[in-house]
Amino acid sequence: MKIGVKALQFVFATLFLLFMLLAFINATGNTGLLVVAGYIGLIMGLGSLYIALAMVMNEIHGKTIAPL
Repeated sequence: MKIGVKALQFVFATLFLLFMLLAFINATGNTGLLVVAGYIGLIMGLGSLYIALAMVMNEIHGKTIAPL
């Protein structure tokens, strides 16, 4: 089972960005950025779901169905 390095880098980079943005919001009290943080969280979650589904589909079919 091969996991794409770039796909994982994308997920962890967006996770880091999300945590830093949430820490900034908490430190400054600027609640207007919560919408931006929510969208970044959704993008990170969709990337994680894609990785998980691609790993399962590629493993079941024994070939590359969804590239990682």
